[in-house]
Amino acid sequence: MGAAESFGARTKLRDTLLLRLHLATTKRTEPLETHLLHRYFEPHDPTRRGYVPMDVARSVAFQIAKTSSPALEAMFDVDHNGFFHYNAFLSFVCRDKLHVEMDKPIGIVGVYTVSKGLCALNGAAVTVKRTQLQSIEMVETLCDAIGILATFSHPRLLQYIHSTCYEQTFVLYQAWTEATSLKTILSSFGRMSEPTIRRYLSQVIEAMVYLHRVGIVHRDLHGESIYIDRDGSVQVGEFYAGWHLRTASANLHSFQDSLYDVFRPPETRADARSFGTKADVWCIGLVALEMLYGTAHLNRVNAANSSQPPIPHRISPMLRKFLDACFEARTSSNTEESHSWA
Repeated sequence: MGAAESFGARTKLRDTLLLRLHLATTKRTEPLETHLLHRYFEPHDPTRRGYVPMDVARSVAFQIAKTSSPALEAMFDVDHNGFFHYNAFLSFVCRDKLHVEMDKPIGIVGVYTVSKGLCALNGAAVTVKRTQLQSIEMVETLCDAIGILATFSHPRLLQYIHSTCYEQTFVLYQAWTEATSLKTILSSFGRMSEPTIRRYLSQVIEAMVYLHRVGIVHRDLHGESIYIDRDGSVQVGEFYAGWHLRTASANLHSFQDSLYDVFRPPETRADARSFGTKADVWCIGLVALEMLYGTAHLNRVNAANSSQPPIPHRISPMLRKFLDACFEARTSSNTEESHSWA
């Protein structure tokens, strides 16, 4: 993935690609997505895995889009074997409805009703999250943003796939994962040791460094947006869109009396729109505290009334220095990544 490609740059490139694709395929009698699938991609993907060799993508770029291969390679997920993920490409340029067959409900997570689904296009498993909105005012903008966000791929990010809205139900599609949220793990097993926290937090920081490098502020980093699998591999989800959906949702979900409510980043207390990369770094510190205490809720945390988050006394000097960097020095995610504790 081309880390240098920013959010805004990808929006502009999508518009260019879409125009060129339509102009180059004016004689087609079927929808653009179907035309591209049947003629260019599916013949090279007999098992319907959703990706083809990069040479096929180069051929498509040259034949119909007149777009240079480096532009495509910078935009879309090319794995270590050099494959082009055409499902993300089609969702990005076409924005057609994603057809998903529902498999089984999973439960309620935050403001979402979560289910497992199967993509009708290739049978791939996806996570389906639904939430009722109070207003549909920002739906088009949010769907458009998620279409762009779906092109960002990183091992530490839980990737977006698609989104849609009918009436006032917003549906978010994400890559399927067997991982469990950090909040659920803490609820089951309690507080974590410093070595465990360090292991998980270093992976969270890796995700945040990538997001900040491509110009994306997470805005909603907490125990429900961090996922850990059985092997201890971490993925960060709900980046950018999570906060917008949570604040717009009609479903009750409050961080009242939690670390994330009482100890919000100082610059956001008067105006939530002031949330930037330094606020994300502050929230990295709050995540560390949630793991140290085993909970984010203050009724189970012995904390004095203060504007500063409650840092436990019995922690190592290096961890204390790391937390100071989050809450006082307000460093960047890059600096946190290079910190000797993380």
